Amino acid sequence: MKENDKEFKNLIYKTLKPLNKLLEYSDKISSGEKLNEKDSAYINDQIRILVQNLQSPVIRKKANIKDLGKFRKIRNNISHNTEEFSQLELKDFWKDIFPALPKIKMELENLLPKEKSNSNCRRFRKFGTNICGDETERQQLLDAIEDFCSSSSLSESEKIDFPENKFSQAAKQSLEEIFATEENSAYIQKHKEIAKNIQDDLLEWIKNVDSRLTKENPFEKEAAFVSSLKNKKSEEIADSVLQIQKDYERISEAKTNFEFYNKKFLEIKEKEEFVNKKIKTSKKTEKYKEELKIKIQAVSDNLIEDLESSLVQRKNAWQLGLIEEMRKKFIEEFFEKLEKFKKLENLLCRIFDETGFLWDLSKGLFNESGFEILRQYADLLEKDKSLNEFAAILGKHNRTQRLYEKELREKVIVKNEWKAKPAYKGQISGIRMSSDISSVLPSELALFSNPATKKLFELKFAQNQLMSFKYKTFVPEEKNEIQTEEISKEKEEQKGPAIICVDTSGSMSGTPENIAKTITFALSKIALQEKRSCYLISFSIDIEILDLSFKDKTNNEVLSTLVQFLRKSFNGGTDPCLALEHAVELLQTENWKNADVLMISDFVMDSLNEDLENKIEIEKKKNTDFFSLVIGSGGNQETMNWFNHNWFYNMNDSMAERHLVEQLNIIKNRQELI
Repeated sequence: MKENDKEFKNLIYKTLKPLNKLLEYSDKISSGEKLNEKDSAYINDQIRILVQNLQSPVIRKKANIKDLGKFRKIRNNISHNTEEFSQLELKDFWKDIFPALPKIKMELENLLPKEKSNSNCRRFRKFGTNICGDETERQQLLDAIEDFCSSSSLSESEKIDFPENKFSQAAKQSLEEIFATEENSAYIQKHKEIAKNIQDDLLEWIKNVDSRLTKENPFEKEAAFVSSLKNKKSEEIADSVLQIQKDYERISEAKTNFEFYNKKFLEIKEKEEFVNKKIKTSKKTEKYKEELKIKIQAVSDNLIEDLESSLVQRKNAWQLGLIEEMRKKFIEEFFEKLEKFKKLENLLCRIFDETGFLWDLSKGLFNESGFEILRQYADLLEKDKSLNEFAAILGKHNRTQRLYEKELREKVIVKNEWKAKPAYKGQISGIRMSSDISSVLPSELALFSNPATKKLFELKFAQNQLMSFKYKTFVPEEKNEIQTEEISKEKEEQKGPAIICVDTSGSMSGTPENIAKTITFALSKIALQEKRSCYLISFSIDIEILDLSFKDKTNNEVLSTLVQFLRKSFNGGTDPCLALEHAVELLQTENWKNADVLMISDFVMDSLNEDLENKIEIEKKKNTDFFSLVIGSGGNQETMNWFNHNWFYNMNDSMAERHLVEQLNIIKNRQELI
């Protein structure tokens, strides 16, 4: 957004602020409800601010505000008149302004630049809690948070202001604490995704605050009680003030001087009784009684105002206390989460280029043991280069044949063309007969210089028979010619998924277990990086499946599933048939039909049954590759023969890594030849 857009947007928000305040009084104005002096002064003050902002040259240029001249005149009357206006006079001023407010608001909101935002922000703006104001004020809060978090190049005057409600101000205070240190500020500016996540976390925090304020509100009954008093007649309140006191004290601990109000009501009643007894009916008496009614109304209004004021003060104090309590907890949890994020980033940056999604992992889905187990296998993978290379080759493998597609390509051909060059003799290329004196041979010119042969020269000249030099007058010029040719280009296809069968029997415990888990970790890492689906089948006497596909899972869920496998203990017997049967079943489904199958085992197992062998043979004919990594020096050779490629990792061989690399060259060379 351009700077002038920022300034204009800020001006719109500042103009909408008094307008929204005035709209809160619309119902009271339209219903003719009597307002006290405090409310009347407040309305006039907001009118002055609104009209002053509407007169801004920028708004006047872009907004179509009708009757602005009339509004300016009303503002001047309110601002410059030193005498106090009556309620009737004020309402006469206001009648031209209040009906126009909704249209003015719509006009101003339409001028706000429309910006893209994530779904969470859109939901908050449209349907979020009203504790942060209406939709426009919620949008202002979103803009202010975004500017605070990510627009370090903007000056303070250019940034969108935070709305003045207590919740928005609490959000601002939280951001000020988060960005208080240069270290945190620089780190967040470097990781733009964190700034976006901070905004989401703040919105979630605001919703949680609103939920607690609603559920735990201890003033709900008191507010209903005060509201009911407003609907009672003043005479009814005067007659039952002591009962009102008892009812109020049952629901509120606030101290209100009911004795004072009871005394005032009694004094007025005594005067009223005296008038009824001593003074005969007359116009003067009726006027005096009317004055007593006004006094009762005033005392009643003051009582309600005191109760309401006390309620508002205590409720605000409670709200601010709860907001501050939750804000401090939010800050504490944020810094704790930021430290966890740094740990995760340090560990998993070896796996992912983009680490923004790790922010959600730091909310608690991962505990310290999750960090440690990932670190353990990441370190093992880095130390054993052969296992790393093995995983990389399998990760890059695509079981499908290479496909080619035709592509038209332009090429430039350089050709020479011979063109005559005027006034240029060129190079001597031979002898010719001519009458061209400039190219005549010197021997012919000698005939002309001798009187005895001069006539012969003239005869040869007349007959074009003078021997002359022959020149090349054509020179080569380069010409670029563009031709279109058709070429065959390898078609890039997305690599297929992988199905990994891991032997978790008792014979695999110890070093084989570490190797198997490291390979699984490496392949999962590649699948995560390339957004490829990966399916783990751990088997002993039974199977356990862990789906690492991305179709219905987030990165966080996939990583959590991987940690679940890495924590698994190896024990029990060995039955490979169940695992391979399940793998073959997966190959029949749409999501896994292009998968390759890898089995990691010591192959200390029984042979496969005939039915399974037939199924594997059918899948091989579909170009499905079955790989195996044999850990150890033995194993059932008959079972191994059903795999396309077998690699051996002998733990007792000091050259095991080198031998594995040599074996890997088989598939590497095969891929290069395809």
